[in-house]
Amino acid sequence: KKWLRFWGILGGITWTSLQVMGQDAQFSQFYAAPTYHNPAFAGGTFSPRLIANYRNQWPALDANFVTSSFSFDHHFDKINSGVGITVLNDLQGVNLLRHSEIALQYSYLVRVADETYLRLGGQAAYANRGLSTSGLIFGDQIIGNDGITHPSSSDPFFRNYFPVNYADFSTGAVVYNQRAWFGLSGHHLGRPNISLTPDGDARLPVRYTATGGVNIPLNNAYSG
Repeated sequence: KKWLRFWGILGGITWTSLQVMGQDAQFSQFYAAPTYHNPAFAGGTFSPRLIANYRNQWPALDANFVTSSFSFDHHFDKINSGVGITVLNDLQGVNLLRHSEIALQYSYLVRVADETYLRLGGQAAYANRGLSTSGLIFGDQIIGNDGITHPSSSDPFFRNYFPVNYADFSTGAVVYNQRAWFGLSGHHLGRPNISLTPDGDARLPVRYTATGGVNIPLNNAYSG
């Protein structure tokens, strides 16, 4: 039984490692970052909205993930549209891998029935992705066994990796009324190349996000 359990766990880990493709920062309270997941949420509250998100995953380890995001959006009645802006910074592994982006969102409100509305949104982002080697020590920096290191390295690793800048586009839609709502969005529509090497080809796959909710009225014993 122990061997069967061992091989079962090993097989599960192997299958997961072949299937999982981490690409974008995730927030535990995803509902507190609406415009990050769907640009159609821009202006959804019909009033100015400022959101700040912060997540530090595994802070006790040197391989932690630190993600911060700030966004602002507002609805303009005269043009029946919502406008928003989001700034995100993601650090992985003691600032080893860094991703920063600024995104502009726009949404347009359409009335499809007496109490049902549809928001169509789009997003254009400018992103920067880079690798910092300041926290790494290479073999040519170490002298013998005394631990003395050179301040810099001539390892070719330094010359093979360069920061990359790219444009990214997303779209989404949200349909809602007083009882329920449903949203669907697609990110990285152009599948930008995020490779850090000049000849590399690492295309971001399109990320689809679906969100939804239902309002459940509860009777109050005093007000009915």
